[in-house]
Amino acid sequence: MASVTLLTRGGDVVTVPADQMAFGYDRSRIQRTGEIVLSATFRLTPGAPPDRLRATARASLLHRKQTQPLRLPSAGCIFQNPTPGIDHVPDGTPWSAGALVDRAGLKGRAMGGARVSPVHANFIVNQGGATARDVRALVEVCRADVRAQFGVPLRDEIVYIGKF
Repeated sequence: MASVTLLTRGGDVVTVPADQMAFGYDRSRIQRTGEIVLSATFRLTPGAPPDRLRATARASLLHRKQTQPLRLPSAGCIFQNPTPGIDHVPDGTPWSAGALVDRAGLKGRAMGGARVSPVHANFIVNQGGATARDVRALVEVCRADVRAQFGVPLRDEIVYIGKF
């Protein structure tokens, strides 16, 4: 990546070099600043032959289609995965927020038009007419049940904008 164009909290549009974004796994400066990414410019280098790249892309898409609820609208993964060394996950449980929500018995749980996906429990899908309140209420049910059953705090991966 070469640069990122951001909307600041003050309403300015700024473009910063990628090295100023503090990128890491599930992290960047926007968690601290509250900026919104508008676009990114990538610097590409020659790679593998196109047929091999296409095969890799097809395999990746097939895996997502089999493991994620792509047929219904969602905000993507709702919670960050637990952090080794910080969180304590019960023995035999993967270090996965979706696995914790699933093991808490919440797959398929609905509030209004929002439902914990039966395909992947870290996705809340809009099965029709879901409101922001429906989604937020279901997020809080998941957070409370996982904490009560396993003692693991679920941290948001999604970012809330506005009031509901």
